[in-house]
Amino acid sequence: MDIAKHPLYSDFTDRWRVMRDVVEGEDQVKERGDEYLPKPDGMSDPAFTAYKKRAEFPDIVASTIRGMVGLMTEQDLAIELPKALEGLREKATKSGVTLNGLYRRIIREVLIAGRFGLLSDLDSEGNPILSGYVAEAVMNWDVDADENLSLVSLNETEQRRSDDNVWGEHGACRELSIVDGVAMYSLIGSIAGRSDGDESELVPLSKKGNRPLDFLPFVFIDTNDLTPEPDEVPLYGLARCAIALYQLSADYRKTLFQTSQPQAWISGISPDDAPKVVGAGVWVLPQNAQAGYLEFAGAGAGAQRQAMTDKRLEAVQLGAKLFESTNNSAESGEALKTRFVSETATLKIIAKTAASGLEKALKNLAVWLGANPDEVVVRPHTDWADHSLDPNGINSLVNSWQSAALPKEDMFLKLQQGGIIRPELTFEEYEGALDQEPPLIGEAQ
Repeated sequence: MDIAKHPLYSDFTDRWRVMRDVVEGEDQVKERGDEYLPKPDGMSDPAFTAYKKRAEFPDIVASTIRGMVGLMTEQDLAIELPKALEGLREKATKSGVTLNGLYRRIIREVLIAGRFGLLSDLDSEGNPILSGYVAEAVMNWDVDADENLSLVSLNETEQRRSDDNVWGEHGACRELSIVDGVAMYSLIGSIAGRSDGDESELVPLSKKGNRPLDFLPFVFIDTNDLTPEPDEVPLYGLARCAIALYQLSADYRKTLFQTSQPQAWISGISPDDAPKVVGAGVWVLPQNAQAGYLEFAGAGAGAQRQAMTDKRLEAVQLGAKLFESTNNSAESGEALKTRFVSETATLKIIAKTAASGLEKALKNLAVWLGANPDEVVVRPHTDWADHSLDPNGINSLVNSWQSAALPKEDMFLKLQQGGIIRPELTFEEYEGALDQEPPLIGEAQ
């Protein structure tokens, strides 16, 4: 099925594919043949197969992403929802992923491709639901004169099982558009219950009370902002380093193989009379015959090893750049601006952008259901250092408050950062709870 593509989609496709390959790992990279490991001139196919097999692809991209996702999602989001959306906490998607689980998926995808999409929708029973789309699935888009999203085409091709239990690919596309100020959608392909290429009629998206939506309930989540244009792929430089290390490894391992495999030679004797076995013992050669070993000195091995060391250092530096702090560290997901001034993504910016995008998608659902979107708040935790508090630390904070050396709200924030107070609890809720429950340790009776 041919789906129209945005010009920028084609510009980023190759980068996304490289990222998927390196995250998949060594088997996938080697499956690509000479795409990532050029075949040296004059090398035979069997020799190239051995050359590729000896090479090692470093698992630095996948392991970096796992570490970053773990760090960024170690603490759950602080989420406030209107009653109509409370069910999403434990089931945010059709497959039953929680809101925090969906946030982890967003973070991972943004680190891999620099892009993710969220569609606010209703399931067959009218319950609110969120659907996620990887970068490659969002194939076309457009905005109106006010920069509001006016078109988005979503590739929903999937593997399906036929009646005779044979699995096959079924092409499908969901297209959302604004027509005369009303949000409409249509389904193309087998998802609409038709043969590939057939299109369903345009269907309006309506709010509670059958009032039409006047916006498309789709959110782009990039590394720096929530705009439709793709952002940088944050770990693409690290991926290129991994590929370079793979290529250097192939040459280095070939060098080690050659230096450890000396070749015997004999001159001044006919092939029929030459010794057939190289091993322990003494060769008795006729007069004027000579023997020896051809052995690669390997002078270039040191340079190759140093090049690999330098490239690994570069990889570490590229990964570390994402940990740089920003001036936006105090912003919450709710207060996050649509576009950041900085052009370079850091983990804190990515975390806040992801939270802001999730918040916007939830607000879209609130509007759809007639709930108050202002009641939706999503706050990420970006203070990833270990601030756990022991009993002495708790008492010290409370005593500082009691002696008027620390405002009560600051004490609350420190206790929350230290894992003593639940992350989703607001200061107002905390104060209200104190009026109904026994005081904290050390608090005045």
